[in-house]
Amino acid sequence: MPKKKPTDPTDSAQPLEALIARLEEIAKLIQEGHVGLEESIALYEEGRRLAQLCTERLTAAQRKLEILSPVRSSGDFSQPDLPSTADHHPPLGSDS
Repeated sequence: MPKKKPTDPTDSAQPLEALIARLEEIAKLIQEGHVGLEESIALYEEGRRLAQLCTERLTAAQRKLEILSPVRSSGDFSQPDLPSTADHHPPLGSDS
């Protein structure tokens, strides 16, 4: 069985960076071939869970960004057009 760290890296409360670091560690362990079949399978399963968590986090972050900065049809990320204030306030120094 793979050894668990004191803080479970598959815990969904972990920062995304920690999840990715553990995923990279798992990939390295499996690729190096220094673990047995059973441990490789357990690591693979943990890696699948981590990959799913990372995907969910990134999808949620993307949704937030889309809400905060909607992309125009042209792909322009600039600020949306705001109503002109010239229609509401007369120019300074004007008697209107």
